[in-house]
Amino acid sequence: MPEALAIEGLSVRFGKRLVLERVSLRAEYGTVTAILGPNGAGKSTLLKAIVGLIRCSGSVLVDGTPVLNRSPAARARLLAYVPQQSLLDSPLSCWEVVAQGRYARTSGLGGLGRADRAEVERAMQVMNVHELASAPFNQLSHGQKRRVTIARALATSARVLLLDEPTASLDVCHALSLLQMLGGLARDGHCVVTVLHSLDDALQWADHAVLLSGGRCVLSGPVGEVVTKDPVRRVMGVDLVAGGGLGYRLVEEA
Repeated sequence: MPEALAIEGLSVRFGKRLVLERVSLRAEYGTVTAILGPNGAGKSTLLKAIVGLIRCSGSVLVDGTPVLNRSPAARARLLAYVPQQSLLDSPLSCWEVVAQGRYARTSGLGGLGRADRAEVERAMQVMNVHELASAPFNQLSHGQKRRVTIARALATSARVLLLDEPTASLDVCHALSLLQMLGGLARDGHCVVTVLHSLDDALQWADHAVLLSGGRCVLSGPVGEVVTKDPVRRVMGVDLVAGGGLGYRLVEEA
């Protein structure tokens, strides 16, 4: 069986500057892959290139099918992308925002059918935003917006999910809750590829990791083999300290 996501030799240029240089990675269904590296390493650029938002060279395959030469709608049926911060600033209801995820699967000639509406409801239930269905999107908190945009990605029915720093600017409780949800999506059969800054989060929640530096892949593999002393010191400029930070877990309700 082909990998869920197979990227080979992906390169991106902005003018004369080479931003990504021949990056390759593999990701499977049922797993979380963390994209790691310092600021400016090319993490966000990598995700945008994979989904076709910026021009690149190389190949991107989903289930063995090339996607870079496909239409935006065809790509959206295979890959769902959640940016670090949504540019949407609209009083659309949350239900309407999540329903946008179905547009790549409809003809646009009559709205959403019963099956489409069921997928919207399912995505909202999974991300625990069903109670916000009628709330205006632009009045939500940062964390609520993040969960709604992930629900919109789920509503596409794409099984490969790409997320750019989904826990950025979230407090500890909401970040842990979101990471737990992403782990649940992987266990349900999705392929989750996410940019993370916290090495602790990567070790706890990811199965595999890709370490970028200067637009190049320094190391990839099982997360416990990537987040280790030598590569972290070389790329991040820090030493790993065993037990050097606080640990957290969500409070279990009685």
